[in-house]
Amino acid sequence: MKKNSFILLMVAAMVLLPACHNKGKPELISTTSISSANPTEISLPVYIPGSIEINHVNDYGEEDGLNYKLSFRRIYYILPGWLSELAEAEAYDNFFEEQVTYNPDLEITEMFMVTFIKHCDIPKHEFVAANEKHKALSISMGKDIYNEYDEIPNADIIYTFDNEIINEYYRRE
Repeated sequence: MKKNSFILLMVAAMVLLPACHNKGKPELISTTSISSANPTEISLPVYIPGSIEINHVNDYGEEDGLNYKLSFRRIYYILPGWLSELAEAEAYDNFFEEQVTYNPDLEITEMFMVTFIKHCDIPKHEFVAANEKHKALSISMGKDIYNEYDEIPNADIIYTFDNEIINEYYRRE
């Protein structure tokens, strides 16, 4: 009887523990094809509302020095430090001289990170490697990558360079 109870307990643990591992954390993405009309098109992840915890205290961006309602998640508006390390010094300096000016009436039409990547011509494979390193470090430090403050950028979405796809994925809901 004890042996059967132990086996039953082990089977229950094997079934229940994986389900508890992501408790409270919905799947971040599902994969779907952008267009079924073109079978050669790659599948891209799709953002599932609720999979990233939104901090609504900061809906107007005051903490980041912004003064307008945020339409996208925080990562849309920032440039992570690890990404700036991938750019050559001259390209980095030119980017900030040419692209970055304070204008409170400016309508943002492109993810800041995308503008930087295009301006500095950062190859996708370099971005992916640095992004994975950053993700591993964030997790090891106990950061919640399912919270908009520590969200990890999605290389497949960003490197489409398609603002419609990017804006849909990073929308703030």
